[in-house]
Amino acid sequence: MIADTVLGHIDDPAFAGRRQHHVDIGWGDAGKHRQLVTTDTGLEVRIMLPRGVFLHHDAVIADDGHAVVVVRRPAEPAIQVRFADNTARAMLMLGHLLGNQHAPVDVDDDG
Repeated sequence: MIADTVLGHIDDPAFAGRRQHHVDIGWGDAGKHRQLVTTDTGLEVRIMLPRGVFLHHDAVIADDGHAVVVVRRPAEPAIQVRFADNTARAMLMLGHLLGNQHAPVDVDDDG
């Protein structure tokens, strides 16, 4: 099967009732535009996406009319930073310090 675009989210009504093949894509591979992967059901999928596409959890990347291929993003270790003061200066410093670490960073509103 070939996946050449992100078709939508698995919760979209267009995919209701379809069989689902899941493929685990880690942070390091989520931005790769060319990959050959195997789903949890053994289906081989050739991913050929445009440059700049980042695969998110529950993204549908292939649909043959009967079944869909859905991206799963497994939990991975990430850097967690909490600031008492979320000013623009603090965010700029964080970006500068972590910018070249090539590590996943999750930004949320948890205090």
